[in-house]
Amino acid sequence: MNTRSNRTYAISLMALSTAFIASSAAAAPQVTASATQGTAPLSVRFDASGAAQSVADVDATWDFGDANASMFVDGHASATAHGAIAAHVFERPGSYDVLLELRDESGGVERRTLSVTVSAPMRTLCVSQDSNFAGCPGGAARLTTSSLASAALQFAEYDEVLLCRGESWNLSSTLNVTSSISIGAYGACQAPDAHGICVNAPRLETSGSTAIDLNASSDVRLADLALSGPSCSSCGSGVTGAGVQNALLQRLRIDGFATGISFDTSSMTNRDLHVVGCDVGGAHASQITVAADGLVLLLARRLRPGGSYFPAHGADAERGVGSRRGVGRAR
Repeated sequence: MNTRSNRTYAISLMALSTAFIASSAAAAPQVTASATQGTAPLSVRFDASGAAQSVADVDATWDFGDANASMFVDGHASATAHGAIAAHVFERPGSYDVLLELRDESGGVERRTLSVTVSAPMRTLCVSQDSNFAGCPGGAARLTTSSLASAALQFAEYDEVLLCRGESWNLSSTLNVTSSISIGAYGACQAPDAHGICVNAPRLETSGSTAIDLNASSDVRLADLALSGPSCSSCGSGVTGAGVQNALLQRLRIDGFATGISFDTSSMTNRDLHVVGCDVGGAHASQITVAADGLVLLLARRLRPGGSYFPAHGADAERGVGSRRGVGRAR
């Protein structure tokens, strides 16, 4: 479904692609990346479209140089992509050579290469309620507490905070994340689904309106968490924010909120928001409501028929949304 009057889409996403591309391989389009270095996991949006017109006789193929990349559920390798705009999450530290190959219908080929450097977090904190630190990375600090709010007071001191899998946390209020940080999980992953979401993901439960607020934060990564709300149609959002820059939401399971993921632009512009492999099917109203310059949706699962996704800023946001075979392909 594609209703331009209210810009509402019901979509099924398998990988990012678009039809915008330079007029020919010989035109040597500029290749840009939203980031060429950063801390793992690093999600990068690549753009070779330039300012040229859309044409159908040039094929753009990307190889992200990531030998450890997982497979998509449709059987395609996430280490490659097609289309002038593409994206990839580099989950492990290392140096990667990203190759773009443009091939026109006459067989002409133009190649471009970008280098991406991914570093490991320097300061990691493992948090457990029961002093269970099995699987906590070596050298990481350890904290035993039953209050995630208390733990959050120390978040600014670390690049990475990992919560113990199999534990549940009750949020008495919204968890506000304002610093550059990665929040994820440690410990053995049990029964991962096709998208890698673990059945024993750390669970953050709230009876309030919103679980996590990334308001005005920059370079934030949330991964491998389960967010649970009070199950009502007016119960806020699992993750929200405004003025967010460079955020990655990966393998999140969100249920019980009015909106699964909601990023507003009421006060400031959001830039480069990447939603990868998240399950937002438990939302009661809109599943994803996003306004952003540079939006990436990869394998956003359980976007039910009739569910809603709201892009913003017209063609720019629409370029950043697509399936393997086009933009807004209904399930």
